[in-house]
Amino acid sequence: VSQSRYLFSISFKFGTNLNEILKNIVDKERLKTAYKFFAKRLNLPTGKIKLEFGNLDGKVQGKVDVKGKSKPYKVDSYKIIMRTNNPYSSDDQIKTLAHECWHIKQVEDGRYNIVDNSWGGKEYPKYDDEEKEKTLPWEVDARMNAEDLFVEFNRYMREKGSASKIIKI
Repeated sequence: VSQSRYLFSISFKFGTNLNEILKNIVDKERLKTAYKFFAKRLNLPTGKIKLEFGNLDGKVQGKVDVKGKSKPYKVDSYKIIMRTNNPYSSDDQIKTLAHECWHIKQVEDGRYNIVDNSWGGKEYPKYDDEEKEKTLPWEVDARMNAEDLFVEFNRYMREKGSASKIIKI
């Protein structure tokens, strides 16, 4: 689906129950509005971003997959994958989208190199432990800034007359 200049593509992993997934995408129109808001606010390369819904392991709500080259480092495309195997509120899905969009901004700004697992040129270990992963600088940065982005989105929606309550990430 293409709306103005903001690409909003939704796909589903093979083998997933489509009815279950659609049921768990709480508010598709609000999610689309949030994506367009975040893309514009963060100046994201929308033609390179695809949004996918599917099952994720553990407590992970969303993640960004990157396709590109490691030498020289060049990103060709991004895929934001959002959890649908547990129902979450519309606010939770919007906050997850804000967080994952912020990661794309970090990569685009050159601060976060996903291939090297580095931040500002310093490499970090890859953790399997979700709690340790939360301490990595790009995760801390994304949590702080996605919170502000979510608040801005709610302010924007209030001005349009359709906001929800603000919940901390």
